[in-house]
Amino acid sequence: MKFYVKTPARLHLGLVDLNGDLGRIFGGLGVGISHPNVILEAQKSQIFTFSGENAELTRKLALQILQAYGIKEKVMIDVKQVIPEHVGLGSGTQVALAIAASLSRLFNLKGSIHELAVVMVEDSVWSGHRSIRTRWIGSGCRKKTRMIHPRRNTDYLPSTISR
Repeated sequence: MKFYVKTPARLHLGLVDLNGDLGRIFGGLGVGISHPNVILEAQKSQIFTFSGENAELTRKLALQILQAYGIKEKVMIDVKQVIPEHVGLGSGTQVALAIAASLSRLFNLKGSIHELAVVMVEDSVWSGHRSIRTRWIGSGCRKKTRMIHPRRNTDYLPSTISR
């Protein structure tokens, strides 16, 4: 079975609550726009295959989520279109969420959007998320997480990657 995912770009208008007083770290204000898009196709495979644009980032992110959920099966992901990088359109976020969404459907993962987003930023693929720390709790998703405020060591709402 193949899954196709298409995500919109996000026009970044600015950051809000930079110091965490409102309970959200790195929260951003933005609007979704219909073009450009991330478009990818994912399916189970006999061997790992990552092709198309940003194949290396796709490999890293896919392996990150497969490992977090203990999935041993292999996948083929073909990224057919990406959003231009470093122009404020959320290219990295959309690639990560498109991969998470496709693998979630492919393997019927039970994680919430928030849990999938946390898994995708664990290794700080993007520079803006370097201060995010996670603490493992409970069960469910093999590694269920909650977000910990970097300075206060208390829970806080996740960044815009999970919205």
